[in-house]
Amino acid sequence: MRPRSLALAGAAILSAAAIALSGPPASAEAGPTSEEIVQSLAPKVTERRVRSFRGITVEKTKEKADPAKHNVNLYVTFEFNSAELTTDARILLRSLGEALIDQRLTEYKFEIAGHTDAKGTDDYNQALSERRAMSVRDFLAQYYQVAPDRMRTVGYGESRLLIASDPEAAANRRVQISNIGEIAPSPPPEYMRRQ
Repeated sequence: MRPRSLALAGAAILSAAAIALSGPPASAEAGPTSEEIVQSLAPKVTERRVRSFRGITVEKTKEKADPAKHNVNLYVTFEFNSAELTTDARILLRSLGEALIDQRLTEYKFEIAGHTDAKGTDDYNQALSERRAMSVRDFLAQYYQVAPDRMRTVGYGESRLLIASDPEAAANRRVQISNIGEIAPSPPPEYMRRQ
């Protein structure tokens, strides 16, 4: 391939990548895979080999879940002025549902946060973002049997814009999933506590 052709091909690839990363995906197929979602939400586990008199043992340590670090933004689309999921949203949420039932994430709780752009009043956007977060939670509970007590919903309305310089940008209308920590262990049954 000639140098000029190679340069043009490289420029075309970089332009396509910039367009792909500049905003919400054009369709559900452009969303993250379940594996990518798991990688974003799961705290890292590190292994360390330790020598002792009994041989070599492997110690595993797991970092603590951090909502600021272990989260993913999904561009979930809804019917206009509604909390009803579109067909594209249902396709995109398949990956999220599969991720949340993945063995690496089953011991964690998640926050499902609804966000809007700045169109409309603050009160309206707040209520709409809350309804949309609940719609995603209900979908995951119904179709993927994710326990509702593992999912906390919250709406932020337009208070946490992803692109503050463009308050009405489509990228601001999103649902953010954050790992908020491990599920607390259940206390032992009453009959075991008396012993």
